[in-house]
Amino acid sequence: MLTFISLLIPFAPRVYRLIKWTEQTFPTNKNEELLPILEKCTVELQEDTKYQKDLRYLRVWMKYADACSDPSDVFKFLKANDIGQTHALFYECYASFLEMRKAYKLADEVYKRGVEMKAEPVSRLKMQYEGFTKRVRKREMKKEERGEVLEDQSQSYRQFGDKVTKTGRRIEAGLTSL
Repeated sequence: MLTFISLLIPFAPRVYRLIKWTEQTFPTNKNEELLPILEKCTVELQEDTKYQKDLRYLRVWMKYADACSDPSDVFKFLKANDIGQTHALFYECYASFLEMRKAYKLADEVYKRGVEMKAEPVSRLKMQYEGFTKRVRKREMKKEERGEVLEDQSQSYRQFGDKVTKTGRRIEAGLTSL
């Protein structure tokens, strides 16, 4: 009898075929059907250090993050467990998520960290970062033209590990975990 783990070891195209089949078979509610498969795959392999730097494993995590309503903890988990940190894909997806949340300063820090780590392919990461900085500059120029106050949601975006006091003030846990 085939078990789920037997499909994963070795980390074979069978896993991707299962994921692709699920996406094609359930196009309207694929996240509902796909999430348990992705969770099982990520949990089963997270203890195996040989997959920490495996791009295929990171892609499964990125699909999982995409299927989650709030993937912020997924990115923090990946960073804390050193999963995918050598790949540009991690930094691009994380920064993109932060940009959508209007946390531009944090997105900038994520891009810078990826470049600093020489995440591969670094040329693609630099190109994405350049596109990001152009979008931010364009947004700032438009706001200045309209006389609006420039704002960045980084400060109002609660980070995993932050503590909130009784008065509702946020005490930042620190960005060293980026």
